[in-house]
Amino acid sequence: MEARGPVKRRLTAILAADAVGYSARMAENEERTLRTLVGHRRLIDSLIADHGGRIVGTAGDSVLAEFGSSVEAVRCAVEIQEALATRNESLPEPERLFFRMGVNLGDVIVDGADILGDGVNVASRLEGIAEPGGICIASSVFDQISGKLNLGFEDIGERSLKNIGRPVRAYRVARAGAPQRPRGRSRRILIAAAGGTAVVVAGLAVFYVAGTRGRNDAPPSVQVAEPAEPVAKVPTSQPVAETATPQPATAQPVIAPPAAVVPAPQAQASAPAVARPAVSYTTGVAQARCQRPDGSLGPFARARVQVVAGEVIIAVGEPGQPGHINLRGRPDADGALVLDGFVIPGVGRARGAHVAARYEGRLIGGRGMLTGTQGVQRCSLGLQLK
Repeated sequence: MEARGPVKRRLTAILAADAVGYSARMAENEERTLRTLVGHRRLIDSLIADHGGRIVGTAGDSVLAEFGSSVEAVRCAVEIQEALATRNESLPEPERLFFRMGVNLGDVIVDGADILGDGVNVASRLEGIAEPGGICIASSVFDQISGKLNLGFEDIGERSLKNIGRPVRAYRVARAGAPQRPRGRSRRILIAAAGGTAVVVAGLAVFYVAGTRGRNDAPPSVQVAEPAEPVAKVPTSQPVAETATPQPATAQPVIAPPAAVVPAPQAQASAPAVARPAVSYTTGVAQARCQRPDGSLGPFARARVQVVAGEVIIAVGEPGQPGHINLRGRPDADGALVLDGFVIPGVGRARGAHVAARYEGRLIGGRGMLTGTQGVQRCSLGLQLK
């Protein structure tokens, strides 16, 4: 038998996450469930990296990660659950997928890139007693983060966990303590936004029809504004005039002047546009506009678009940093396109937080009009590929 060196150990914070009812969802509709899981995992993996964590292992619908700090581990878990809750709200009910999470601080055995031992097992068992969309933490974690995070906790007492030889005192991260969206108010806002959304779409229709003819200038970089920042309401009966001016790095987003809101031109008597494979395009530009929670319209924002191997990609800013945008999607043979991903607001109360975003529409002849949500905002996005 080959001799082995001394066992390596370290103290680490372990985050265990697992999808609720994943097997049953796969039995109902494999492709739909996998599509949702892939979108969720994109958010989870990105947030773990942003908080200095390392993914140790994945097995289908589960994720195991370690952090050098209990504070960062819990902060990451809370942001993941908030981002997934936002993304689930943008999905039809049958497509929603929730995760349970457990966080433990323990001494683990290091085996190459893997971590093993009782500390890992406790995190996995804590995940099992969490509610769907919830987080359970061990008392070892609670002792480390107490007074350092603006969260609420519920002491659920000592729990006997499967295959753990001792009771473990556990705490539930209270939903009331986690960052919350005003659900009732947001629903009313979305209903009231219907009229304003038509104005947004009409404005983007000019971009959709005219494209970028005569514009060879590179679109400015975009910072994402905080969705719920209080702003003065702008009357939607008048065009919104805005001018792009140089801004310091910490100022409001740099935007392109919006097109005037005019009726879309009448269809010409010509052959209908035919969907062209996205793989035949390489670049393009996107222009988007959202309606703020108070009903006013936000600025038009423009960004470059890349098409790589048929996948439409809108990537702006430094990954993980405020102002970052990451939207991706691959149109099908009929031109139907879903852009899925997230934005990180560069200003406002949610600066630095991940906000789920999803746009749906159709891409024909290199042009597309998509509508969707960015957090609780209703948004529209025009695409011009070339």
